[in-house]
Amino acid sequence: MSLDITRSIVQGSGIGPFAFITYVNDCKTLGDANCILKYADDFSLLVPENSDVSASSEMAHIISWSESNKLKINLAKCRELVFKRPNLKHEILPCTLPDVVRVNSVKLLGVYLDHTLCFHEHVEQIARNCNQRFYLLQQLRKQGLSDDCLKVLFHSIVLSKILYALSAWGGYISLDNVGRVNKILRKAKRYGFTDSVLTFSELLEQSDEQLFSRVVCTNHCLFHLLEKDKSQLQMSLRPRGHSFNLPRYQYNLTRKSFVFRNVYLNK
Repeated sequence: MSLDITRSIVQGSGIGPFAFITYVNDCKTLGDANCILKYADDFSLLVPENSDVSASSEMAHIISWSESNKLKINLAKCRELVFKRPNLKHEILPCTLPDVVRVNSVKLLGVYLDHTLCFHEHVEQIARNCNQRFYLLQQLRKQGLSDDCLKVLFHSIVLSKILYALSAWGGYISLDNVGRVNKILRKAKRYGFTDSVLTFSELLEQSDEQLFSRVVCTNHCLFHLLEKDKSQLQMSLRPRGHSFNLPRYQYNLTRKSFVFRNVYLNK
């Protein structure tokens, strides 16, 4: 006997994101070089410069798929971001997508991406949020909150803002933005919210080390980005920090990414 389903999954449930990911699992790209990234109800379509299927065709395919599966895409919330190298002499942009706004930066899973991957706006947001929370901590101190509790709160609501996805964006920012983050960390020591002066480079190194130690495990979702170095198995070379191949790169921007940065750092 079959029964009609008259109820959906409750908003905010634990099983909701997993059920949705299962539901949209068969949504694939038309082009082999293109990619769809899915996280809960967020879709991110990546189309490289040289692709056999254009972004507009891929977008039309996704809209058609959603209509067939009784889902509705809110185009008012969709954004198009075209990545490009800085200081280009000749800029030739692709045609805009229908009913989609093209922007120079967009917030994706809590991180502000910009078209040149300099993450300046992300650092701006971090500085603004941290200064606001410093004011909150000072008000709590005036209300009699102990120094130990203030230190815990600092790690919870200030330092966590800097550490969030740090390995993803930390290698790209300029020296000026590194200085802005260090200024926030020095201010935390001056206000007594931490016992020692933290630095951006130390935080990035710790974050990279923790994440890379997990990535080298075969069950990690980023493991497929690493390639085993067969020369290590065939020849007796000097010991290295890992047994993965050192990938070639053409642009320094590629060298700054998490995988390239750590593979070369631990070579």
